[in-house]
This record gives sequence, structure tokens and C-alpha cells, in this order.
Amino acid sequence: MPLQIKFEPIVMKRGNYPVDIVDRLEREFGDALGGPIRRALIKSFEARVIGWQHRPSFGSLGGVKFRDRGGPGNLTGMSITIGPKGTNKRFWVFVSVGTKPHLILPRRAKFLRIRGGYQPHTRRGRFGGAGLYIGDVVFAKSANHPGIAPRGFERDIADENAGFIFRTLSMALARAVR
Repeated sequence: MPLQIKFEPIVMKRGNYPVDIVDRLEREFGDALGGPIRRALIKSFEARVIGWQHRPSFGSLGGVKFRDRGGPGNLTGMSITIGPKGTNKRFWVFVSVGTKPHLILPRRAKFLRIRGGYQPHTRRGRFGGAGLYIGDVVFAKSANHPGIAPRGFERDIADENAGFIFRTLSMALARAVR
């Protein structure tokens, strides 16, 4: 569901780097993750739901998190998690993760009113806009839903933004070590 960017440091011998570089690295990486990277990922998430009637909102799920440093001068890693939130989050999950085939029964009426087949507008690598119902309307006491094929939006968003994330973190590293 959500996309999490996490990185772990390569731990080097304590004498090989100045003490204050850890604080500078955490500040620069934290600013990069919480600023331009966060905005780019949210923009990519929002691009997937253009035209959705019940689109979810997106944002940081907990902000930039630092792992326990275990003492001063120890860099132990950080992460940011971006994903759907709010009342319509379930629609994102249904489409991105998919659903299994299931039986649908009427709740308030004796029959279900079912439109014919459905042709989704989204698929892996293609998104935006509403799907189309094709076929006639029928009435039935139950229906076997075929399930929803997973679209895997998170993987596409990660692939789409990988170069930007790498460049942004590289610039943050350069600012921290100068």
C-alpha cells in the first residue's frame, strides 16, 4: 500500500569521520526526504487518481523517522513513508493491491442490479480516468465478483522517482560533507 523509502548507513570506523558530520547528514537527509522527495512522491500518487470519483488523499504517514541512534555521533538510518490516507484509502488499496474473487449478496433489497462487464481504464503502467461499463443491466440474487487485478502503482511510482531521489540525496550528501 504505502511506499516507504528507507536507507541504512554503511558504518565506518569512528575515527574516520568528524563527529559533527552525523548531525549534518541527518539534517540534510531529513530535509531532502521531508521536502522535495516527499512532494514529488505525493505528486506521483495524486497523478494516479486523476478522474477518480472517490479519490484518497496522500501524505506522509508519520513524517521522516530516525532510528535510535544508540548514542551521540552514531548514524543508524532514517525513512519516510508516503501513502493513501483518509476515508477513501480503501479504494486505493482495492485498485493497487487488488482483491480476490468473492460472492456479492444483496443487503437491503431482494435482488442486485448489476451492470454488464467493466473495462478498467487503469492497468500497470497506465493510469488516469474512469473505466467503462459495457453490457446490459441484469437483476440477480447474487453475483460472483471476479476480483480486481492488482495495478502495482507503488512499484511504478518508485521506479518513476528513483533518479530524482538519487540526485536529491546525492546533493544532500554533498552539502553535508562540504
